Amino acid sequence: MRQAALKGTRLLTANPVETALGRLADMNLAYYPGAEEVLLKGLLRLLLDRPDILEASCGLNRAELSSIREGLKAYDIETVSEHTGVSEELISDAACLIGEMKNCAIVFGGGFLESSSGKESLKALEMISLLRNSKERARIFPVYGDANMRGAWTAGVFDSTKGMPVFSPLDGIYAMKPKLPARVLAAVVIMRNLRQESADYLESVLEGLDYVVVIAERYHGFKTDVFLPLAGLLETGGTITDFMGNQAVAKAIIKPGDLSMALEDIIKELRARMGGESQPRNRLADSPKLSSEDATPFKCEPGSFHGRVEKRDEELPFALIGKDSLVPYFLSPLMAEEAKKVFFVAGDIEMNPADAYSMELMPGDSVRVQGRIGQTTGTLAVNGLLTRGVVALREEILRQGFPDAAPEAVLSCKVTKAVP
Repeated sequence: MRQAALKGTRLLTANPVETALGRLADMNLAYYPGAEEVLLKGLLRLLLDRPDILEASCGLNRAELSSIREGLKAYDIETVSEHTGVSEELISDAACLIGEMKNCAIVFGGGFLESSSGKESLKALEMISLLRNSKERARIFPVYGDANMRGAWTAGVFDSTKGMPVFSPLDGIYAMKPKLPARVLAAVVIMRNLRQESADYLESVLEGLDYVVVIAERYHGFKTDVFLPLAGLLETGGTITDFMGNQAVAKAIIKPGDLSMALEDIIKELRARMGGESQPRNRLADSPKLSSEDATPFKCEPGSFHGRVEKRDEELPFALIGKDSLVPYFLSPLMAEEAKKVFFVAGDIEMNPADAYSMELMPGDSVRVQGRIGQTTGTLAVNGLLTRGVVALREEILRQGFPDAAPEAVLSCKVTKAVP
């Protein structure tokens, strides 16, 4: 994505924390953590207000579009700005940027999925993709899962100059099915933690080859010439290589048994022994299809705003959030330890450096955070990952000083130097 942006590809990013990619983007939307649904539905409403968008072929008829617009009535730009922390001007400009795109690819990460409104957010994301692409080329790329991008690249499944196909299609997302080049006659496929739906999809990609060898933790049922069992990663340990070639070490945490167990099987077994459900619920399984002959038409439920957002004013100009709410938007399992240190700074109360220095506050100062429903005092730390206008507290400090704050609440506050 960085290389594409440097070559002129239009890039719109959205993240509650500052990122290197966001600094390269044409536009970056720094929203409150957990406000994905509100932001996306606000953008969707603005797109549906454009006549040129409605006239474009997107696989939905006018009755369906009218139903969707009706469900978005509550997401006017003023309300969206208040609940996301993104200015009205920036939201409007972002909708214009999306509207000008003839084809767009959408990428989302772990923070998006861990939001309490993940299902509705995904529906809105799918709808935006469908509006800007024909249904055969709707492109949404989750930055997670078991797609072996590097192996596919080496095999010539796709050309890096033409974008990446989706390897694990989610419900409601129309994926491009890659076709192996004619020069590929055989394949050795090594798989870990592969879901059955992904295995079925992989089988369709490999059909027609002269010889297929599969090495996996369990047999997934599709036709192979040779199948070799593979011990689970949690049994063996070893290295994990991502599609960029970066490696991380995983340590074994259980002893190998008589039968190899995939990661999914191990988790299910542990869950059952602890008295939990034997079948963990897939939070994406309920994502509705957008448009197909047999699918229920896409519906956008009437507005529901998760969490509580207090309006900022001159007296209380900062937004107050819990630091823990930012974790999934920045950290990842394979992130290097030195990168994590950038996120975890020494201090109880964190601010953007520009905000702190403009108030003549320095790291290590004792400061007081005051809001409408509480106050607390602690040591100040500056963190360049925070956007301007946001104050982050460690979770225990937040609960002590603001015990009545609702979960996922965004409070308004002011910061002053504590008097000894």
